[in-house]
Amino acid sequence: MGKAVLIMVLGSIAIFGILNLSINSGLTRDRDNSVDNYSNMQLRNICNSAAEILLARLGDNYGYRVSTTATINLLGGAAAYTVSDAVVNGDSLVKLSITAKYGKKYRTSDADAELLTKTINVYVKRRMK
Repeated sequence: MGKAVLIMVLGSIAIFGILNLSINSGLTRDRDNSVDNYSNMQLRNICNSAAEILLARLGDNYGYRVSTTATINLLGGAAAYTVSDAVVNGDSLVKLSITAKYGKKYRTSDADAELLTKTINVYVKRRMK
């Protein structure tokens, strides 16, 4: 009877150890996915906030242009941007190029804004890096 109890106890410990390792590796993957999703969300928020700030500046001053890359710190990250004139399909537009950095990740967003007398129409094209 002593050997049988010993075998059952050791078997239970082995099964518990294997299950514990499996559960922990799953939790590690889930944590990494959560951190990755949060970083992507922050990058998107930084790009969107920078674009809104630049559009507000364009709304205040139609002549606002930034030919060399400038940086603004937002939401725990940074956004590097340029504002330049562009012609798309014969339309004279203003191109916003924004590269957001959060942690070790980057995201690039381009937006074309058509400046009208009363409103600003924006056409956005995004790229992930």
